[in-house]
Amino acid sequence: MPPKLQNRYVTPVYFLGARVICEVRGPVTIVGLSEGLIRWPIGEMNGKAELVVYRGLAKALREEAAGAVAAHFGAPLTTVKKWVARLNRPAPELPQWNDGLPRPRYARRTRDAKARQWTPEEDEIVRTKMMGEAQKLLGVAASTISKRRRQLGVGLHDLLGR
Repeated sequence: MPPKLQNRYVTPVYFLGARVICEVRGPVTIVGLSEGLIRWPIGEMNGKAELVVYRGLAKALREEAAGAVAAHFGAPLTTVKKWVARLNRPAPELPQWNDGLPRPRYARRTRDAKARQWTPEEDEIVRTKMMGEAQKLLGVAASTISKRRRQLGVGLHDLLGR
């Protein structure tokens, strides 16, 4: 009988072929589901397939005993220990913005930056049109439309009429 876990972990919703961020390996493509006691998405990167370290598995690696995680998720103990070591590393030192260098383009906006003001007509497009069509009509990124849909409480079932 495997060692007991302190918390409850469930298989996350996943889609085959989806790209997700593994906290150990970076971006991976989901190619399958493990056969462990807790079934978990398997991600592939550069031809190598392993469990995707994200969501519940990442939490388990930080909070549970390595042997219990290995037994429940169906991963080799040596691999689990490598993941734990990788997750416990300190974050890399980031450059300070006041060191005289120009601020990089990818830096996030500050909170006081002006937020987009949505019109009722734009909200209607966000509510009723599929992503590609809404992007063309509004001239904004898919992430902007997704964020607005979350704010409006619009799900995929609303768009499909189910």
